[in-house]
Amino acid sequence: MFDLRVTACIAAVSTLLITGCATEKAPPEISWLSPTSNITVAGGEAVALKFRVLDPAPERGSIDVATWRVNVGTDNGAIWWTQSGVLSSAPSSHGVEDTVQLTWHVPDNLTGTGPLPLLLTAKATDGIGQVDADFTTATWNGTPLLSSGLWWSGGSSNSGFGYSDGSTAPLNFPGPDSPHHMTALDGEDFIITGLNTLKGWPISDGTPTSEPAWEHTPTLAPEGAIRYVRRAPFAHTSAAWAEVGWPDRCTWHNAAGQVQRSWLLESDELLIDAGMIGEEMVALARTSAQELRLIRFNLSTGARLESLTWTPEAEGSTGPDGAAWLLEIGGHPTGLESDGTTRIWNSAGGATPLSSGQISGEGTVQHAGRTEDGANWVHRNGSMLFSTDLTALGTWEDGVRTTALDRANGILWLLTTSAEGHAWQGFDRGSLEALTPPFTTGDAAFSGAVMHNQPGIP
Repeated sequence: MFDLRVTACIAAVSTLLITGCATEKAPPEISWLSPTSNITVAGGEAVALKFRVLDPAPERGSIDVATWRVNVGTDNGAIWWTQSGVLSSAPSSHGVEDTVQLTWHVPDNLTGTGPLPLLLTAKATDGIGQVDADFTTATWNGTPLLSSGLWWSGGSSNSGFGYSDGSTAPLNFPGPDSPHHMTALDGEDFIITGLNTLKGWPISDGTPTSEPAWEHTPTLAPEGAIRYVRRAPFAHTSAAWAEVGWPDRCTWHNAAGQVQRSWLLESDELLIDAGMIGEEMVALARTSAQELRLIRFNLSTGARLESLTWTPEAEGSTGPDGAAWLLEIGGHPTGLESDGTTRIWNSAGGATPLSSGQISGEGTVQHAGRTEDGANWVHRNGSMLFSTDLTALGTWEDGVRTTALDRANGILWLLTTSAEGHAWQGFDRGSLEALTPPFTTGDAAFSGAVMHNQPGIP
């Protein structure tokens, strides 16, 4: 007797063979109509793109509608912009020929001056997976990076703003009526200040407005002064944002004052400092039990990941008014106590993730922090600049209060204190040789930033 299961298998194989050969057609064709030769583009420009797609009629069978995709990116594979779509109909007895027109708006917040070669790819895929592609090229010329000068808090008195382009006498402008933290938003012509409230000050023709454009205080925030205001790292933002340390949280704000991201402490923690270390937000806090605590947060979600707590031993770092600072050593979050003791947190350190050391120098630490490009600086008896592996980069007799980086000209500005008062001075970021003579500021100055025409990575 003939096996019915064999008959069924033969029938199934025959069906598959017939189905696989049911559609026969030539592959699609796609070609650029504009541009057809290399073009030069700049940030903010609207570039017209045009291409032709032909999907031939099938010789046998029917077929779904063809699709197209356009990619604009660098010749090393990075994609800046992409668009996709379908043809007007599926081919039947006649082929389908469409002309597609698009507009690519060149990003205006890209850093660098170029020229950078770009590859424009147009790709068509028909209903059975056959592909054709055409290519053309462009060159991106970025806007040259420029700095418009150094701004600082507390002009000639305890209030307002100070400004200098480094070559002329400092200018003073009205502003907040008391000493304040501040930063400048590159590419936005905007200053953000903070004391108990965050305020935004537009700059028009080089002059800040007489009143802030907006004010912001977080909901349910405890009373207490803002700890710091600085630039959020551009590598993790879509534009120039400000990073603000409140008593109970760290927030990122855009130029309109809107909160973009937030990392919240627990009720028994008081923020000392915070900042990006690696790919995480790290906070240094003091607990209600007068301990010091380092806390890691997820950058995107704000979720608390883990923390590490210790009891400070340096006399100047104990108690509710004790001083401590956040540094980065060897890629690890580090707490610095007032006697120069470092507490390095290696989260992969196993049973002993916290290790202690001593930073170079003598005397009590007065001020410390990190520059915008990641170096550590410490003011003890004199001041020192260190790399993240604690290699000494530079030494100054005067005490450093804060730093500001001019990315366009490679200048590291130091706000120092001496018997003559507070003064800004510019140094070559590579050699640390003095580039400008010091110029004095009001004694209330303790925060500053250089404003650039576009945001970017130092």
